Amino acid sequence: MGSAFSGGSVGFDGATFSGGSVYFGRSTFSGSAVDFNEARFDGGTVDLTRATGTAPSGLVPPGEAPVPTGLLLPSTWSS
Repeated sequence: MGSAFSGGSVGFDGATFSGGSVYFGRSTFSGSAVDFNEARFDGGTVDLTRATGTAPSGLVPPGEAPVPTGLLLPSTWSS
């Protein structure tokens, strides 16, 4: 069962993901303040491929910027 981020706030602002795996499978992002602003992806895997809803702030690179290695996003979240 996935998690629902639909109220309140969750901040990964300035977090460093540097090893292991973080899996957000079947999570739903809607109506809450979830942000990944200034987060660093330096290794491991952060997998959001099965997440739904609106992409959290700071997660999808703007324009044509590449997604950091190890960050896996749903195709619907492309910029």
